[in-house]
Amino acid sequence: MPVTWQSGMRLVPARLNALPRGILGRAERTTTSPFTSAATELPILRLDAIPVVSGRLYHVRVVNVHIDASAASTDMARGYLRVSTAGAATTASTQLAAASLPVPDTGGIASGADIHGEYVATATGTLSVLFSIARITGATANMRTLAGTGFNLELSVVDAGIDPGDTGVTL
Repeated sequence: MPVTWQSGMRLVPARLNALPRGILGRAERTTTSPFTSAATELPILRLDAIPVVSGRLYHVRVVNVHIDASAASTDMARGYLRVSTAGAATTASTQLAAASLPVPDTGGIASGADIHGEYVATATGTLSVLFSIARITGATANMRTLAGTGFNLELSVVDAGIDPGDTGVTL
């Protein structure tokens, strides 16, 4: 439920607690990852000990994902956002979001991509978030993420406030 401020309203804890709290954690990868072969999921970047509160909505995102292939191919990679409230997130943790990431058929670097997911805390505690990649089709090239000056890979968690629930309409 959104908080609407009106003239004469007093600041009270209940109203303040409903407001978004902003960025809770942010990580940058500034170096290129090692190659992953076959369909092995490779952990790339993780955020740990993010405080979460039951009933709140959190935006989780990784931005500036550039996939590099070891050879020219029509292979396809997939990026995963995984979460855990029971310690450090691993490639076996709950999948929050995923996206297919194209690999240039001439080899080289794919343009940057972003992956976003929303997490609703069911209990108050801490959250760990992992970004990982894997090759999902093909068998020609190994995959890795590129990072460096001007194109750092960034993972973040943002508190968006009280979860309004699913207010959409399926068509």
